[in-house]
Amino acid sequence: MAIQKDDYGTLYAHSIVKGKIIASQLVIQAAKRHLNDLERAKTEGFSYKYDFVRANKVIKFIELLPDISTGKQIPLALFQKFIISMIYGWVDKESGYRRYQKAYISMARKNGKSSLIAGIALYELLYGAYPQLDRQIYCTANSKDQAKLVYKMIVSQLKKVRNISPGIRKITKIVQNEIRYDNDDSLLKPLSRDTDNLDGMNVLLGILDEYHTSATTEMMEVLESSQGQQPQPLILIISTAGFKLNGPMYSQEYPYIKK
Repeated sequence: MAIQKDDYGTLYAHSIVKGKIIASQLVIQAAKRHLNDLERAKTEGFSYKYDFVRANKVIKFIELLPDISTGKQIPLALFQKFIISMIYGWVDKESGYRRYQKAYISMARKNGKSSLIAGIALYELLYGAYPQLDRQIYCTANSKDQAKLVYKMIVSQLKKVRNISPGIRKITKIVQNEIRYDNDDSLLKPLSRDTDNLDGMNVLLGILDEYHTSATTEMMEVLESSQGQQPQPLILIISTAGFKLNGPMYSQEYPYIKK
């Protein structure tokens, strides 16, 4: 199988199924699905195609972001590029909208999970194509403190970008618990179950942080119900492993990744 060197998603998937990279059964399954779907995409009956060039735009953007600790640019690991390639590379053949509207990302701590999600959130805020105006991005969790963790990382990263880019500094504002992108009235803010008003939102991207701690589907339902008018919404479930096996992350979302 000939693979282009900048098709990171397929490179990773091929390395997984060939045993060059040790991975869990579920990761192997995801890799096989990608490779199988590449073949299916060649047929008229399959509705989706894989556009790694589109995904690479997101990868390149995130790799340009300065690390919040060192201020230096850090290249993404191949598995991180695979995640982005699956989210952004697979699109509908006719509309061009993303195929996957929900991603389940679970890994051990200190593997760059939050920084990856922060990069995706910033990309959607600054360069998201749909909708063209009023893109709403929410970092959510059970508690205010947890909801603010990813949000604070995004703020820290944006501050570093603003320090080196007068253009970004001019068109963005960081106010109390909210980032605003003035060019098209988009916003990014934290949200939790104990927020006073959860109505009236039109969410493009919803981030569910440490979803394993959730006892109910309340936040998921809020996000999903607010995405009805979005042509290509996205929900990112990010979490370490947990012990609440009867919680919604394991009882409702986990079965889908095993299919």
